[in-house]
Amino acid sequence: LRFYIIESGDIEITKKSLNKIKFKNIFLIFLKKEKRPNNCKAIRIGSEIAYSDKNNQYFLEFDADGAYDPLGIKDALTKIEKHNFVIASKYNKKSKINRKFVRRLYSYMYTFICRVIFNNNVTDYSTSFKMYDRFTMKLYLNNQMIYKGAPQHLDNILNLIVNNNIIPYEIPMVYRDRIHGKSGINFRELLYCMFEFLKCINFYLGKSK
Repeated sequence: LRFYIIESGDIEITKKSLNKIKFKNIFLIFLKKEKRPNNCKAIRIGSEIAYSDKNNQYFLEFDADGAYDPLGIKDALTKIEKHNFVIASKYNKKSKINRKFVRRLYSYMYTFICRVIFNNNVTDYSTSFKMYDRFTMKLYLNNQMIYKGAPQHLDNILNLIVNNNIIPYEIPMVYRDRIHGKSGINFRELLYCMFEFLKCINFYLGKSK
């Protein structure tokens, strides 16, 4: 089991936190700090580094802000051996969600639009709790589109569905407002993410024709 932590903020604070954890296989990768945090770039770099180690067979994308219950990882591990791609869905009947109304509304609209356009059984296009086997991780890394906002999650899923006909296996999640850090989402950022969302949708609509 290996952890790859991508840090684009204060690396010293992260190091102090890691020093309290008695676990050897933790890899800390530091990115140059940018005005606009590029989560997609961080996920991409972490995935490339993890995939380069041929001993790694399964890959988990998981936010470290405390919003997701980490017990869900065990559930995902039991499913990934039989499925290429597993996601935790906020809209699974067994999921327990406790988030602010505005964030829930944005996520719902995001997913609703995608479900209408792409007409498949995926219930959550905005989840950042995803597990890949080595085959699907390679397919994801072959995708060249890079986003700086929320569409990174949509892009990863649509890439596998539209280009490779892989429908994710969905599991329930326990999801709440973040415990660590502050959200970078404000009105200006929301408009920026919406622009990238439309750009992503337009790209995959062209690919699916």
